[in-house]
Amino acid sequence: MTTTISFEQYLNALFYVALVVAVITSYCVYRQNKKTKH
Repeated sequence: MTTTISFEQYLNALFYVALVVAVITSYCVYRQNKKTKH
């Protein structure tokens, strides 16, 4: 059974996507916290 994208490549891509999303989310939260000081 040959697939265009292997399971390992899929996990690798998923990891990088999650990493980028986490960085963007933390950056947005960081900017929001800087803007409004409690």
